[in-house]
Amino acid sequence: MSWGGTSDSVFDSRPVNTHDLYLRRGLDLHTGLRTLWTVFNRAWNIDVSVSASKRKITTHLPTDSITDRMNLAFEGYGGPECDPSYDVPGSGNSGSGSCFYYNSFQTNVYDPATGERWNLSQDEWGPNPSLTVVEAARMYQNPPELLQWLHGTYQSSRSVRQRVAEFIAHTDIADINGLPVGFAVGWQVRKDSAKTDYDDIANEFGFAFLSGDSDWTNSTQSWSLFTELYLPVSRRLELNAALRREEIQDPDAVSLDPKLSTIAKFNENLSIRMSLGTSFRVGSLLQTGGSRTIFRNSSDPFSNAASLAYRASQAKGNPNLVPETAEFISFGYALTPQSVEGLELSMDWYHYDYNELVIREGHQTLIDLDNALRCPNGVNGDSEVGPLCGVWDHDNDGVETVFSIGNGIPDKVIRREDGYLVRTEPSYLNANRLITSGVDATARYSFQLGNIGTFEATTSISRFLTYELTLKSGLVVDGLGRRNATNAIARPMPKFRTQFTLNWSSVNSAAMLSISTIGSYRDESPQNAFLGAYLGYASDIEQMSTIDVQYRWCTKKWFGGRLPTRFLIGVKNLLNREPPLVIVDGAYDYYLHDPRGRIYYTRVQLMGPSHSATCR
Repeated sequence: MSWGGTSDSVFDSRPVNTHDLYLRRGLDLHTGLRTLWTVFNRAWNIDVSVSASKRKITTHLPTDSITDRMNLAFEGYGGPECDPSYDVPGSGNSGSGSCFYYNSFQTNVYDPATGERWNLSQDEWGPNPSLTVVEAARMYQNPPELLQWLHGTYQSSRSVRQRVAEFIAHTDIADINGLPVGFAVGWQVRKDSAKTDYDDIANEFGFAFLSGDSDWTNSTQSWSLFTELYLPVSRRLELNAALRREEIQDPDAVSLDPKLSTIAKFNENLSIRMSLGTSFRVGSLLQTGGSRTIFRNSSDPFSNAASLAYRASQAKGNPNLVPETAEFISFGYALTPQSVEGLELSMDWYHYDYNELVIREGHQTLIDLDNALRCPNGVNGDSEVGPLCGVWDHDNDGVETVFSIGNGIPDKVIRREDGYLVRTEPSYLNANRLITSGVDATARYSFQLGNIGTFEATTSISRFLTYELTLKSGLVVDGLGRRNATNAIARPMPKFRTQFTLNWSSVNSAAMLSISTIGSYRDESPQNAFLGAYLGYASDIEQMSTIDVQYRWCTKKWFGGRLPTRFLIGVKNLLNREPPLVIVDGAYDYYLHDPRGRIYYTRVQLMGPSHSATCR
């Protein structure tokens, strides 16, 4: 809706309240007991804990219009006093009734005769001398009561609860060459629940932009038993073995997952580590029984538009999801060279093999499939060229009509009668497989510079080596170095990321400089010609580097020394770099890049008496 002005404009320019309201409440309760028991002539350290937490977020977003009312207003039946079954359309615009047309053009603010704001005088109006300027303005302007009637508030209330009870016991069960063999056993019970309520208009998907969503509740409960063994084979070699059995209810799942890790210390300066094992994860409460509407850029010939920005996509939970599983292995080393004091080097190679990944069906994928099923031979809007399949005014009566050979997928791609895309309703489902591997390397150098303070420089490099997807169709896709916008499994995956950080600290002050880089990657999706004409084309998404800075100052002199205080100020994206161009509405990749530019922030932290006031 085009109201003009901003949320801080005067009432005459914007006669509605569009200030968002977020109310967040949280409660955390934790209690625990630590004790020592003697069982089988051995001392066992016992930890028993119980915790409960609740989070609730209430939102009021008075920033949208109500679709049904907007449609009535376009037909001249807008306004709180208008009765469409009795009154005359647009009678309020002529000053004889209470029904108004909604004018979405700038002429609701500017006089089309002068190009200036309406001056509301009693002078004759140039284009039609039979009208005064006031009478002409009434024909064009949107009265405040109409805008307030069109205006809606998108409301939601979301709450999440978790309760956990845990018991852990550990002891030394033997000695090997004078080194203790550690053993631990434990169990855990966890219950999670979530509930989301939306207002009635949102339940009916009655908002023009935010669309709407469905109320939902879901809960799950799990029980797990786990044990771990620490085995010091020698003073140079350590082994850790763990086993966890977990049983989950709603959705029902059982898993037994082992893990083995070892570290070999060749000397005080070099160690090598290795780990391998399996893991599993069930779908979240949202994925197994919830509902969530998000917005996606779209391309759809049936909507007769070159580009559709921010179409709604409502995914509903799938209670039949099977758990994700993963097998992993990693090798690494840590080195502190004797020849360079303060230098630490480390490197890790990893390999993960995921199966039955829980994914959300792709918004654009569903639209493309719907089009393919409607028009197996392609969309054609010219009746003289081929089969009538598409959306166009085929008989020149001014009415665009949908012509389809097939039915498409109307349960997942929701359209108006004229074929225009309203929203998609994807499901959560299990994908086939994802294999990924890479190398993480870090170099850290720290040194003291007289009384100035301590410096630490760290360089981290993440190099991704494999990102291979197996789709439901059996097609294997190499997703490394690509945006991966044409499948529902993968995220954008540049080949590398780097970060350089320089930290300085003294007793009461500290500062940080960080330079982060995201490597370039290729956009394999078709380049939108409509957007490309305005934005340009970018089949390769450029590398992006940003600089962040931060300063901290700490003191224990305030509040009688009882509450150490820490002040922090910082700037993200110091040079105000714009994200690299991507040919979508918004023109950036929302998975990897931040379009907000330079961001300033500050924080004041009051700490408990047991904390130190140091900034180190």
